[in-house]
Amino acid sequence: MFRVIVLVALLAGCAPGIVSHGRIRSELFADVLVRTERARGIAVEGDVDARAVNQRELAEIVRSAALSQWEPDEFQRYQDSLTAVGLWPAGRDLMEEYVATLGDEAAGLYVPSDRRVYVVSNPGIPFSLRISQALMRRDLVREMSLSHELVHLLQHQAYPHLMGLSPSLKGQDDVSYAVQAAVEGDALRYGLEALELLPMLPDPDDFQRDFEGEIEGGRLAEAPAVIRISIALPYSQGYRLAYLEATGLLEAPPVSTEQTLHPNKRRESFLVFDLGGLRSQLPAGCVFVYENTVGELALSALMTELQPVSSEAWEGWDGDRYLVSRCQGVLELLWISTWDTEADALEFAASYREIAGPLARASELPSVPQVSRTGRQVVISTRRLRPLTELLDRARQKRVATLREFYEFLDGREE
Repeated sequence: MFRVIVLVALLAGCAPGIVSHGRIRSELFADVLVRTERARGIAVEGDVDARAVNQRELAEIVRSAALSQWEPDEFQRYQDSLTAVGLWPAGRDLMEEYVATLGDEAAGLYVPSDRRVYVVSNPGIPFSLRISQALMRRDLVREMSLSHELVHLLQHQAYPHLMGLSPSLKGQDDVSYAVQAAVEGDALRYGLEALELLPMLPDPDDFQRDFEGEIEGGRLAEAPAVIRISIALPYSQGYRLAYLEATGLLEAPPVSTEQTLHPNKRRESFLVFDLGGLRSQLPAGCVFVYENTVGELALSALMTELQPVSSEAWEGWDGDRYLVSRCQGVLELLWISTWDTEADALEFAASYREIAGPLARASELPSVPQVSRTGRQVVISTRRLRPLTELLDRARQKRVATLREFYEFLDGREE
């Protein structure tokens, strides 16, 4: 065993690294770029700004890029809304934990606002992969990271509307997760192809199993649900979509996590809601905080994070929307959801009642949310916003199945 380790160390010393003395080596970068363009079928326009950074520097870049997309108090209101619905622990800083987790886990980054590619100079590399790198005399981790981020650059050229957090998608988490899955899945597939290493692409089931095994025990596995969803889903589910749909995926990306998670529902329509008209009807002493959509994926995390429910009550989701306000200093919640069948609605309502008390305590809500069902519709509300349930029939709604249809709906929303 000792002789093998010595041989690996000697070979590793001979392997050309993409990053040298804090810079990306130009000749190796040019080779990766050519292979990435060939794999994705898109030629880069102009020069590419690619830089090597360490993990601490990457964390600061993540922070700066994230904060640049939000107004000073907007992100806090977003965090408060996640807390009210039960998706973020009260008293913890979402931005700081997101930055720390991504900074610790990421090996590269593409920042759309700067059109700049970053590669981490010192990523953690499993010993087994170090052996492979040494035997093949290739810097596989950084090469894969670089090609992955270069695919994002090419995506930005061809599909600019899919890159970064569009202002119109704030408060539309479920759609954002779905679109991001398409973007990351596409980058995974063609980043792998750019290695020109594998005779065929990995099977999606094998990839998902290996991916989930890799994050077990790491910082990401211990992070709250919202962080796990926003960072892990795009890879674990996105690769499957890209494997099946190739370049057509970004031509018609999914617009719900239901479409992302279930191949048989890939093009299925769902209901979108606009609760903007209720903001002017808030009770005296209440101010609007945020409006958002949970979606099937986040709903599954919500229903299992504190205490597992007795069934997979999130299946059969057909759309939802929640509104959060602050009334006399405390958060209040109004949440409407619709389901494929009355049986699905009954199952969700019953399962939510099982966790309503623990969720209310964890979210520091002033009252346990009340659950009511009418047909395929379920309404959840805390005490101060309960009168608004009578106005929900006036809320604008529409069935959509594509990103174009979704944006058409947003064009007419009430503020």
